[in-house]
Amino acid sequence: MFFSLLFSLMISLFCPPTPEAEPILVHLNGKTISRTEFEYRLNKDRKQNLKGKELKAYLEGYVLEQIKVSAAEQAGLDTLPAVRNLLANYRKQLIGQYITNGRSDEDKAKELYDIKKQQKGTGEVQVVQIFQPLSQMASSQVIEANKLRLDSIYSALQRNPKLFGEMIKRFSANKDTIWIASLDCPEIIERHAFSMNINEFSEPFYSPAGIHIIKVIGKRDIAPYEQVLPELIKQINNNKRSETTNGPIIERLKREMNYMADNEAMSEVRRNGETVKTLFTLDGKAYTGQDFKRFANVHPMEISAQIDAFVAKSLFDRESQKISCSHPELELQLKFYKDELLSKEEDRIATTAPDSVALQNFFLKNQSNYRWSTPRFNGALFECADKKTAKKIKKILKKQSQEDWDKLIEPFNKTTERIKLTQGIFKVGDNADVDALAFGGPHATATELPYAFVLGKKQKSPNDYKDVKEKVRDDYQKYMKQEWIDHLRTTTKVEISEEVLKTVNNH
Repeated sequence: MFFSLLFSLMISLFCPPTPEAEPILVHLNGKTISRTEFEYRLNKDRKQNLKGKELKAYLEGYVLEQIKVSAAEQAGLDTLPAVRNLLANYRKQLIGQYITNGRSDEDKAKELYDIKKQQKGTGEVQVVQIFQPLSQMASSQVIEANKLRLDSIYSALQRNPKLFGEMIKRFSANKDTIWIASLDCPEIIERHAFSMNINEFSEPFYSPAGIHIIKVIGKRDIAPYEQVLPELIKQINNNKRSETTNGPIIERLKREMNYMADNEAMSEVRRNGETVKTLFTLDGKAYTGQDFKRFANVHPMEISAQIDAFVAKSLFDRESQKISCSHPELELQLKFYKDELLSKEEDRIATTAPDSVALQNFFLKNQSNYRWSTPRFNGALFECADKKTAKKIKKILKKQSQEDWDKLIEPFNKTTERIKLTQGIFKVGDNADVDALAFGGPHATATELPYAFVLGKKQKSPNDYKDVKEKVRDDYQKYMKQEWIDHLRTTTKVEISEEVLKTVNNH
């Protein structure tokens, strides 16, 4: 219920009211199910051509699911953090599909490649760097100490750029000279590397790995599209570079929402980390320095990356609101997912693994259902080293529980195996030696040990649920599930409009 209320509230805040009421097909415990909602499920299951009795039978199953959903909501299952997280992530996934217009990976890759090709200095850049790694768990003191060190190095380089090589030797954790492709390096590194000319070096900046000062020492053109396509698709599918793969979408959303940035306010944030001014507007709505501050407090990163991430989130949030209004089927998709989730959880709870007492009682009450079509031998085959050992173990086991037999033979096998035990419930054909000794069948080939006998008895039906445990447990869970369904049916008031049902997929 929590998710439904939250989504409905969001729709009411950002979407205009619908001009006419939806025909209501079902009233259930104070809830209503519209014709549109039922048609969506019908069509999704490719049952849109059902008529008459078949349609009514399908509706009956759908109503049963909704009864389970109602019970789950009354129990508060939809408010559990795990369920809410699943719903939120699914909604995010759906919104993402709508934002990208359902385009193929190749379409996205081509758009990304074209943007990269138009940008200044794309292709590959050869760089060296002064790099200090930072753990994601590094304290603010450690981060500040490393920042001061690289600020001092940067000041020295500004006075004498020829010291760059010496600084690498003395202070860099990475002394390699590398080529960086514009399509496979972290966005923050790409932004600095591809904005500089040869022999220029950057100010200190943060990446997820640490703090860098990079210097460009060479450049070459971007590789042909066909050559980089596999890598582009791999990056899109693995979502390794969300900022870069979302770049074309962000630019499109900026155009559609008339994105207007205040460059002075943006510069102030980059210098000071904060501002009281409006940073930008989307569709005329202002996004202020205070909004950015709230975002930055829970998204620590380098300031330029923070600003970009804040702009991206604002764009996607606003587009999400618009999509909810312009695509009413989104709410139906979300409800379908939520209903399946809650219904399955309700089934799982109703069939929670029973204890041994419940299983035994169920077995005794329904014992006639578990009679075997042919007799079984319930016992064990003993293969012994000699007749004397066999006689001795027979005497020991005679008055002992069958469950203890394996433990009682252990003393005989301390140095060498003198007794081998094969225990269970056997039907004819399961074991040739049991067939011969218990069922009077033909003698089997020689056993592994020279003397064999059996202990136990033949039965027409099991005496204990453990003899047929898997079947008893399955039957018990089916019984409990049906009992729960019958209880829900008798305690839930359901009203179906026959007139509206006649118009399903026919209006």
